[in-house]
Amino acid sequence: MKKYDKETIAKVSRVFLADDLKKRSENLKCYYNACQYKPIDSHSIQEALLKETIGKSGHVYMQTVQSTVKNLGQNREEMFSKVPITQSGVFPGFCGEKNGKSHDSKLFKSIEIDNEVKKTTIEHYAFIYAYRALIYQMWLENTLASKMTDDILTKAKSNQVVDENVLKHTVDIASLSMESTDSLEQFNRMKIKFEGYIKEDGELSGNISDSFNIDVIELNDWKLEFAGIGARFFSCCKFPICYGLIPSQYNKPNLFFRVSAKDDSFAHSFLGAILSQNPTGSIENLVALSGNIMLSEELFQNLRSSKEGELHRLIDFIDPDQKEKHYNQYDLIRNHGFRLFREFIN
Repeated sequence: MKKYDKETIAKVSRVFLADDLKKRSENLKCYYNACQYKPIDSHSIQEALLKETIGKSGHVYMQTVQSTVKNLGQNREEMFSKVPITQSGVFPGFCGEKNGKSHDSKLFKSIEIDNEVKKTTIEHYAFIYAYRALIYQMWLENTLASKMTDDILTKAKSNQVVDENVLKHTVDIASLSMESTDSLEQFNRMKIKFEGYIKEDGELSGNISDSFNIDVIELNDWKLEFAGIGARFFSCCKFPICYGLIPSQYNKPNLFFRVSAKDDSFAHSFLGAILSQNPTGSIENLVALSGNIMLSEELFQNLRSSKEGELHRLIDFIDPDQKEKHYNQYDLIRNHGFRLFREFIN
């Protein structure tokens, strides 16, 4: 049997890994309730909103599954890739109008359509964004925590260049930093809580404050150059906390929101204590850890050219050498050597 050099083996293996990640990121069913229709490409943050704010250049810098697949195949280690706003934060989340029930538009009309946004209360607005953040994170966690597909393993076994055991080991190591199976189940339980209040047409049923703590911090005194939404577990929390930083649109301000389950009192007090000590610094850290942070062109270039190496410090905070790091209260409060809020405008 012909022997291949390490470089050739690594190159072919990367192609297999990229193909596998792309395959695992596919989702065949709309996430809303028990909908069986195939999802379309949904945006975590609306394209039109990005176009008017942090994406005026036509793109943002972020890490997506799609950019990771591309970088992996090209042997590039790059956390923040230049992503067109048409593809920023895109995931197969909810069904569309064609061959579906239009969940992608109906469920989120209150955070996207002019007159709907204007008449929506800020609590309702934050709640729907929190639901979208949860679903985006569920898709991301399920993608990264899933095992290598049988199809890729079969192809690897038939390829003389690839050692399928090494390939599988590499993927399993990459998945260690994702949430555990138990945690993923809690994501699903949180999803059920949300959908108990969100009707199929996007209207709310019942009093959401009965089951959720909803908190909003307005940030109109700052020029906003980054955004992101996500959901994370923190120590001692029963359920993930959904949170995000959203640029202003229509009559809604720049805002940071956090939504937690009412029966998870520690989650509410945990982030409340952090945000009361260092609001902007803590928001920077939380959004950085959202798994969905987007940087404007201007902010990215500023961080990259910083003499203090702010971009590298941001990357080190998001992806530390300690892969299974659990972020504590001090990690979320303290300054890690990067600034994302740069310009005070009032």
